Amino acid sequence: MADKVLSAQPAKLGHTFLNAMWIAGFLAILQIVAVAVAVIKRTPAADQPVVTTSPPALSVPAETEPLPNLESTPVTTPPAETVTNAAGTPESSETTSNIARFPAPDFSEVSDPVGKIDDSLISRLVETGIDDRRRGDLAGALEALHDADENLPGHPRILSELAGTYGELGRMAEAEEYWRRVAAMGRIVAGSFYQTADKVLRGEDPTIPEVELGKYLKLGKVRVRKLPVSAEGEKVSLLIPIIGKAGEKLAAKDLDMRVYFYDLINGKTPGATTATTSWDYPSHPYDWQERRTEELEIIYHQPVFTVEQKRNLGERVYFGYVIELYYRNQLQDSVVSSDQLRSLRFPVSEPVEEPPPPQGPDTSLFPINR
Repeated sequence: MADKVLSAQPAKLGHTFLNAMWIAGFLAILQIVAVAVAVIKRTPAADQPVVTTSPPALSVPAETEPLPNLESTPVTTPPAETVTNAAGTPESSETTSNIARFPAPDFSEVSDPVGKIDDSLISRLVETGIDDRRRGDLAGALEALHDADENLPGHPRILSELAGTYGELGRMAEAEEYWRRVAAMGRIVAGSFYQTADKVLRGEDPTIPEVELGKYLKLGKVRVRKLPVSAEGEKVSLLIPIIGKAGEKLAAKDLDMRVYFYDLINGKTPGATTATTSWDYPSHPYDWQERRTEELEIIYHQPVFTVEQKRNLGERVYFGYVIELYYRNQLQDSVVSSDQLRSLRFPVSEPVEEPPPPQGPDTSLFPINR
């Protein structure tokens, strides 16, 4: 009897062990399948456009890779050794930089309101710096522009003029630092100056005109669908039509669409969102062959905040969006959801009051301006 019990025990244990292993393997396979489905859902296929949302940002191919987060990567520039040439113009032995040497861009025809300087004295300093640079007096140009920057710090026009002047001088490390400061402001704050900075930092000549807007693609009317707020939080869906130009052979891999969501914080102030974003490709494949309009769907999801999150981040609700459409790294079209976001521009400091004119009779014997 004892022999029968001992001989049967190993077989029973072996059968139990095999069952456990089968169950564990089955569960592992289910987990792998779930992860694969999630990755497929979140990752664009080879013939799908690149979509960048903030936050989080997708990884994109090298040819359309955006600039790094400049706000979290401060630029430190070691002091450069300055020498003076025969003409009295300072030069620098410091040329280490990631950017190429280009002529200073001409911003005289820029109509973007971001570049407006309301204060006449500061505007005069900027004009003096530009005139000095055109005459070849780069030392005088830097002096005037630095004076302007001290009186109106961080203005994108002044920073861009400084960057261009340092570039002409060959002091590329300083030029790169100022271009990065402009790029870090973003397109809404720095306007067309952001576009110039972006080109320089990508190694492109900023004096070459941009590709005509809408040359290949343009945005249709965005359809916004706000879902009822639930226990999962607030969800908003954007269905974005992308219209291809007839007769052009377009490739989805060359398209890059950047979507920036904004929240209304504590019912007062718009700011960059803390929501998560996801995307879908309802009109796959994206080749603009069978139809001239393809669509992308971007979903905004703001989960319900905890008490601590409300204290740290404020009460947040969906406010709007900015969409930028690129093809082969060239801006094609952009759209802003509201005038309030459109007018979210660089705050100009209070103008410096000019001294009152001298009092006295205005005659040839007593001229007011002497």
